[in-house]
Amino acid sequence: MKSRNAVQALTPEMRTAADELKMKAPLQVPDVKFKIRDVIGELVWQPLPRTSRHQLGKYVRANIAEFGLVHVGRAGSIALYKKSTV
Repeated sequence: MKSRNAVQALTPEMRTAADELKMKAPLQVPDVKFKIRDVIGELVWQPLPRTSRHQLGKYVRANIAEFGLVHVGRAGSIALYKKSTV
């Protein structure tokens, strides 16, 4: 039985978004909260279905060291992140 918190394999669109986030995350200002959508841009974000967007967020939270980001809360139903200082 799968764990409820297990992250599924990334789709090609999710992989593109994850790669874009990995490139742009280090450029973010420390201590400034942002949404993934704002960092990767609309051209990369729009092709992702809602479920893939949610899975991408789970993937980012599960791989903090890979992205250099920390989940810091929510703005309504949208997750907020900031650059990790560790």
